[in-house]
Amino acid sequence: MSFFDALVRAYDSFLTFFPVDLHWVVTLAIILVMVGLFIALIRQNILFVFVAIPVFVLLWPVFAEFMTDMGVFFVYLLHTGATPK
Repeated sequence: MSFFDALVRAYDSFLTFFPVDLHWVVTLAIILVMVGLFIALIRQNILFVFVAIPVFVLLWPVFAEFMTDMGVFFVYLLHTGATPK
């Protein structure tokens, strides 16, 4: 099982706690919180970003696969939240 499959399975099980009509609200809230946390992380740790650049270059293949999975997951979130089940 890949990281994406585990993430989708966890998200789907989390959505079962809410009515189907509210899935798009929950999805929007999750996306907004994740973006806000990412921005806060970058603002607080700007020095860490500059130190991590050499490490980032070395870990590019792993990061690229992770970002691809996260992109697919965000598209999945948008489609799941937009259409009722």
